[in-house]
Amino acid sequence: MSRIQDAARELSDLLKKLSADYIAANVEESEASTLTYRGRELESTTRSSASGGNIRALRRGGWGFVSFNDFSDLPGKVRAAVHQAELAGKEVSQLAPAPVVQDIVPPRWNRGNLVAIPLADKKNLLDGYNEIIWRTPRIKTSVIGYGDSHRKKLFVNSAGSYIEQEFADITLRLTAIAADGGEVQQVGLSLGTTGDINPVSHLEKEVTDMAKNAVAMLDAPQVKGGEYTVVLDQSWPGSSPMRPSGTSPSPTSSTRTSGLRKS
Repeated sequence: MSRIQDAARELSDLLKKLSADYIAANVEESEASTLTYRGRELESTTRSSASGGNIRALRRGGWGFVSFNDFSDLPGKVRAAVHQAELAGKEVSQLAPAPVVQDIVPPRWNRGNLVAIPLADKKNLLDGYNEIIWRTPRIKTSVIGYGDSHRKKLFVNSAGSYIEQEFADITLRLTAIAADGGEVQQVGLSLGTTGDINPVSHLEKEVTDMAKNAVAMLDAPQVKGGEYTVVLDQSWPGSSPMRPSGTSPSPTSSTRTSGLRKS
């Protein structure tokens, strides 16, 4: 059992023992890693972790709130939230009826914690993509950003609800920048998944095409300024289509998202 599971179980027992009209607690722990390239070299790598939570208490219509970033003295934190609610409460508490929910929502992936994959393995993958970009003639530089995160969240309340859920996210952004004289063009590729690393693991063809498209843009005919009727790709409407011709920061882009969560 993880630290937050221990904390959630302890809180679940505590909330039922204190005198309040309603108490709810959220606890969370997260891990994340990032890698960034500028040009041929790896610019930075990070790995981070965080944990904490918050408690809300309702007493005579008044709310108390406590947040924390460690799991020590949980009884004291709960009592502090209840005490704040008692100081604020001067009326009758009114809450809409809600069912008691006890559920463990499984993760969308089944390959463990992505953040735990060695940074060296992630670097090898990105080194390969960067090498593909730089093999293309007339490429001036490249930018690559990779990030992944894993979160576990638990919710408990004084009514007896217990909800546990895990999330994972991966983002990958690659940009190839080509230059010839005073002409500079860039093409980008952006992907995101909710835990499945496969969509970002086999992009050799896409990266090759991205670099070639950046170079091809150098020889594209110049557009004469003016007003034009255009047909937009589905990924473009959010990219300020009202910009004057030639001022878009990314002449060509591609965005793919895999495994979107439903809200």
